[in-house]
Amino acid sequence: MADSGTTDYDSVEKVAVGPTGLQNTAKRLLALAQEIADSLGRVQTTLNGLTADGWNGFGRQEAEDFNRRWLAVMKELFGTEADPSTGVLNAIASGVGVAGENYGKAESGLADIWSKFASSLPTAEELANGDGTDEEPSDEKPKDVLDTNKTAITADY
Repeated sequence: MADSGTTDYDSVEKVAVGPTGLQNTAKRLLALAQEIADSLGRVQTTLNGLTADGWNGFGRQEAEDFNRRWLAVMKELFGTEADPSTGVLNAIASGVGVAGENYGKAESGLADIWSKFASSLPTAEELANGDGTDEEPSDEKPKDVLDTNKTAITADY
């Protein structure tokens, strides 16, 4: 998990992010959310018992109002049993997981691009054998190209 110390992100020069770390963090977030949900489920069971058994009159009404507000907040945090993905904690964990997948895909894609680039370069042996062109370099001034589709330079000096 992350360092528990404080970090001044205004002075950080480098933030290292890895796909595996993000995916592990996403799994850990889901596990922690489940632990919280289990604990809060026990609290909810206790609250339900209080409103059903021991309260009468105005106190009972206050307890029921509190219980309704409690349930609304829990729904926002954890979603519903039918659709937990609507909860904020699950959305955060899913977002971290998706970020990990995206970093992984980007990393694999970049590695593939550099592999293809490196394999298309001539080897030292090919260069030594003279498989390139045998043209001598020219001492002539290059032709002016002012076509803006071919160059960003638009002035001729």
